[in-house]
Amino acid sequence: MNCPFCHTPNIEEAENCKNCELKLSYATSYPKSAIHPSQKFAAHSARSTIKDFSDSILLAFILFTLFKTLAQYTLRTFFLSSSMIDSTQLILGVLWLLGSLSFLLIPLAIKDHSKKTIGLIFTALLVIYWSYTNLSYLFSLY
Repeated sequence: MNCPFCHTPNIEEAENCKNCELKLSYATSYPKSAIHPSQKFAAHSARSTIKDFSDSILLAFILFTLFKTLAQYTLRTFFLSSSMIDSTQLILGVLWLLGSLSFLLIPLAIKDHSKKTIGLIFTALLVIYWSYTNLSYLFSLY
């Protein structure tokens, strides 16, 4: 059944719309114009809360990636050529690992739970692959 308020397709047994949280049993018994304003406000506030949370996660990912990239550039430019090569490489490795793990924030911003789960699984596999290839590369150097 499609929600009469936001037109999102829902399963027939659903009590609330998966997008706007409108009570579907209430919405089906009245025309769209008769939906109580509190229901419209609740649906709008639920959508905006989820949207704000998703936007915050994506913004945190972007900011973290920016600061990580600047830190890596600074370390490579100023400290890799100095006598602190071992500690600099360790810090770069930790930054790389945190950067790889930060990709898990992207699927967390997905609203649909099944798509979020799939995104988390694929992203986790990608991070494991990146970790394996980079660790095998580092061990082949020594």
